[in-house]
Amino acid sequence: MGKFIFSLIILGFLWIGSPYARAGILDGIIDEPIDKCIWTFDGLTYASRFKKVSGQTEAAEQESLKETVQDLRNVKMRNATTSPLVADYIKKHPVYVSLTTSPARVDKIINVLKTLDLSVIEEIIVALPERFGRDGSTYTIPDELAHFPKVKILRPAFDIGPATKLVPAVEYVKQKENNGLVVTIDDDHGYPKTMLSELISAAAVNPGAVVGGSGQRLTFWNLKKASVFDANLKYTGKKPYDDVRLTPVDVIEGFGAIAYPSELVDTDLIRRWSAMSKEAKTSDDMVISMSLAVHSVPRFRFHSPYYSLGEIIPFHYGTGADALHRGAGLDKPMLAMHFNKSKYEVTYEEVLRDLGCRPSLSDDFISLFSCN
Repeated sequence: MGKFIFSLIILGFLWIGSPYARAGILDGIIDEPIDKCIWTFDGLTYASRFKKVSGQTEAAEQESLKETVQDLRNVKMRNATTSPLVADYIKKHPVYVSLTTSPARVDKIINVLKTLDLSVIEEIIVALPERFGRDGSTYTIPDELAHFPKVKILRPAFDIGPATKLVPAVEYVKQKENNGLVVTIDDDHGYPKTMLSELISAAAVNPGAVVGGSGQRLTFWNLKKASVFDANLKYTGKKPYDDVRLTPVDVIEGFGAIAYPSELVDTDLIRRWSAMSKEAKTSDDMVISMSLAVHSVPRFRFHSPYYSLGEIIPFHYGTGADALHRGAGLDKPMLAMHFNKSKYEVTYEEVLRDLGCRPSLSDDFISLFSCN
């Protein structure tokens, strides 16, 4: 009996020590105060909404999908593009939205596109590889997607994983103009109509930075800080409006939508690191963030009353077994509580080794001089 109680105590300490346990398995992905993450029409946080749709049948979601899209389009918004600064930015930096998806989801992403404010963008780039990397399957492109306003479908020869939502688009934009803004989105979330104008506003006053709706410090996954990440936390983002908060983060997270000035993205580095392992291929947020950190590009998490993590609606099909956070693309599924932690640990160490860094178990920081 005594051994059993002792084991329970040890397990309790391990659970408390986990970043997912301290913050809550799902609520831990939001380190904003809960009252700052409330959705205006249903009063749910992102984490609460994720739990809600996880238990929803696909049929039930289909019934409410049209209403959800309409709600996202009818949110209260400020016309940020009337600002002379923002209007001038869009003229000089055409805005592109980009995403990728799987053959199983290609007929569903039209619902994501319907939530976007098309008035502020040049094109919607949908990158569909010739064959899906996980199983070699091919895409059947729905007519509604092919003829959706402003859609440009790219067919890259190779699937580099979820980073496909960024790399082909940036290379395409760079061929057309070297100063476009690429906003990546996920294929399984609905975004409020305000999202694009709010992120464009932040990009306009922070032209040398990357801004997104979600992001974390490395300590969230219990990863030690490497010197390549040190500089980012010293930057102070400029606010396009007084009610905006910009928080420096180590890893910028794609499901929150991310605005990338195309000239800041090193696509060669992302391609190389994504090919290192299955873990790296499925860890696009980590790979992309490290590629930005190497070039000292600041990353900021964006929050305003008009767009924050609380305003993003996860769709039911994004909670299935083919979701990255469920371990899709790896040799075996991860436990739900691990989310990205397991594959991020592997990817982080692989990239540091590629950079010539020598991780130390005894030091809190890795010396910059230990990296090539």
